[in-house]
Amino acid sequence: MVQRINPDDIEVFTLKTHPPRTFYSSSLGVVSGSVNVFARRSSYEKEVFPLSIFTGSYSDENIDIVRQAIVDSSASNKAGMLRTYLDMVNSQSVSARKQQTVEITRFVPSAQFSENSVKKKIVTSNLMPYYRTTYPEAHFAFANYNSLNFLTGSGLPSDTALIYADSSKQYAITGAFSLDFWINPRYPNDYEGAGFKTGTILHRSSSFAISLASGSSRDVNGKVDGFKLVLQLSHSAEVSPSLAAAGAFPSDLIFFSDDNALTRNTWHHVTVRWGGSSYNNGSGSFVINGETAGTFVIPSSSLSDGFADNCLFVGNFFGGSNVDYFFTTEVSTRDGLSELVTDVGQHPASWSLDHPLNAEVHELKLYGRYLDNDEITTLQTNGPASGSALLHGSLRFYLPPFYTTEAPYRSFYSTHGGIIATPFYEKDGTTEAPINVDASFGGFGHYLNLENFTRDFATGKYARLFNLTGSVLTGSATTPTSFNDYLYATGSNLKRQMTLLPNDNGNFYPNFSFMVPGPDDYAVSGSPFSVTQSFAAPYKVKSTQFVNDLGVVSPGFVTLRNYLPLGLFQVPGQESTGSMVSTLNGVSPDDLSLRPSTSGRYTVLQRTGDNSSNQVVFFDVPNLYYGLNIEPGTVVLRDTSFSGSFGKMEMTILDDGEGNLYRSNTSGSSPDWASLGNVFYNEGLIVLKHPSLYFFGKDQYELSFQGQQNTHILTFNLAKRSQMSVSSSSPNYLPVSASDNANDTDQRFVYITGINLHDDNLNVITRTTLAQPVVARTSDKFLFKVKMDF
Repeated sequence: MVQRINPDDIEVFTLKTHPPRTFYSSSLGVVSGSVNVFARRSSYEKEVFPLSIFTGSYSDENIDIVRQAIVDSSASNKAGMLRTYLDMVNSQSVSARKQQTVEITRFVPSAQFSENSVKKKIVTSNLMPYYRTTYPEAHFAFANYNSLNFLTGSGLPSDTALIYADSSKQYAITGAFSLDFWINPRYPNDYEGAGFKTGTILHRSSSFAISLASGSSRDVNGKVDGFKLVLQLSHSAEVSPSLAAAGAFPSDLIFFSDDNALTRNTWHHVTVRWGGSSYNNGSGSFVINGETAGTFVIPSSSLSDGFADNCLFVGNFFGGSNVDYFFTTEVSTRDGLSELVTDVGQHPASWSLDHPLNAEVHELKLYGRYLDNDEITTLQTNGPASGSALLHGSLRFYLPPFYTTEAPYRSFYSTHGGIIATPFYEKDGTTEAPINVDASFGGFGHYLNLENFTRDFATGKYARLFNLTGSVLTGSATTPTSFNDYLYATGSNLKRQMTLLPNDNGNFYPNFSFMVPGPDDYAVSGSPFSVTQSFAAPYKVKSTQFVNDLGVVSPGFVTLRNYLPLGLFQVPGQESTGSMVSTLNGVSPDDLSLRPSTSGRYTVLQRTGDNSSNQVVFFDVPNLYYGLNIEPGTVVLRDTSFSGSFGKMEMTILDDGEGNLYRSNTSGSSPDWASLGNVFYNEGLIVLKHPSLYFFGKDQYELSFQGQQNTHILTFNLAKRSQMSVSSSSPNYLPVSASDNANDTDQRFVYITGINLHDDNLNVITRTTLAQPVVARTSDKFLFKVKMDF
């Protein structure tokens, strides 16, 4: 029977599938999650190539020749010949083409113009402009939202700190005060039973110290997961924090917050305040996340401070004397910082920094007054705004930390000093980019300009990065290595690289606008700043780097473009070792012994013609992993043992569903607006742009996401109505009864075994065979649903 299919008999719908994918890669070469190019493959399918017994033949038909010989043989018993043939077939290798796999690849731009250079150019010049209307953060820039990361571990120095010179008691506490900051106790003790040493957040000798100590709470593995704060004032700030206990002089001004007031891997907003003896009867308080978490009483109306020239230490506790010797004439000249004592040397004769902090912090502030509850509430969600009392007047120290274009001018002094340009050469100057441009475009090294992230916006001072700087080699290397091999052979440079991280505190939104001069810059008195005064103010910076790809000033963005004038790029010449072009270009990744170019030519710039940052990381995901596109909002990129951290640190990156990548290690909410990279869902490309993430995934990484694949389903609703299909044209058809029952009145029937779909010319285009024949009587009604997936 033939019947016409009407449009009403056809259903079409699309099934959207989201297959999950996970890919692991490690430095040991272990890869998990590879995808086979051919989904249907068999180890029994053999490769066709000449058999070993035919040493003189190269014909692909060798196996068939053996087979044909068996066929042509007149022997009555061919079992031996067949056995030989089958053994030969089994000896062939499995089809290599059918066993091909694809993997996710991590790559960085190269020092030579290469395929990776082209990929970077496509992303920055094509994909970012194309998707910018739908991906708001698709700019070659990163968010200026960072945290200071302090950690200890094997291979990392513990006697490190950010040190700020104080010659005018700017950082001293002598009366009412408020310490305000965000902290995440990220790192517990290493194993059950191991101690957790108290680590200091801020310390000014004989003035104050605020430290992080372990609480009584432990997790199921015996590791610390509860913490408390230790406050030491005046003379009690000389007591070692690990030995701090409330008691008689000199421990009479040591105070503790509530036990387990802080929890591990959670951001907490902390304010420690005291309004003087006349305020609240001389009582102060620890305020954590807007709630009082401990109180203390200071009976005196003022607090003593023992030194005129002093230092503020961030991330460690100073023990010793002559603290001003951290800022001698030598240090001042070499690092471009304030001078506290006219003498040589780099530190006091007797000193210690043995209470390193193990936590992440940001928004470190010291006020010379008592903050009320409303002000604390404001600082709990937003940074101090221009024109507000929280930014002007009583603000004595403010370290966000934000990137600034300005940085100290460093110089060669005595035996070393200046900016590292090659592993063997330093030069005088300052840095105006997040990364060391000379190292990057000369020898292709990665050196984070941490100096540009340590400005105290209350005074305009910059930190001395104690034991967090590199120095050049004075001899020659016995084994040629890369620039980065030289740099990160020391723990101080490793720790420097990890001291700054993308911030993952989603409970706070910083205020960037106060840094850039504008018409809304007013002092508390209401008097506007002039342009000259604005730039001279400690919290004002040049805005040349705070632009997005459209050229619009955006203080929350740090651009990665135009690190060098493109005019320095010359017409490529023949470059070879010892050639004039090589000499003009200076140091190169191939010859690190050369001096930097004196003509302003940089080797990497001349080779690639690209003056934007190369300190970015790409991940290329083949479309076999995801189908049509990566499902937005499903990307999870992890480095469970961040390179250089010796297993102490991990990094987790998520996407926001709009092409933006952000860090999310905290147990609380994360800032999905804080761009550290981008993902292009349709192309399967991921780029990490924050300079602290250049080594992300270098040793190992894990990438998981969901793909999207559409399966279109066409359904034909084919009805067998009553009085239809009552006969068969099969020559074997016999008109027999459907049953032997006497009461069965409709005994005529046919077997329906299959359904053919025809075009208008009755050509068969689809054939459906039923699993078993269907008995169809004259009066029976059936509905057959024939489906096709494509």
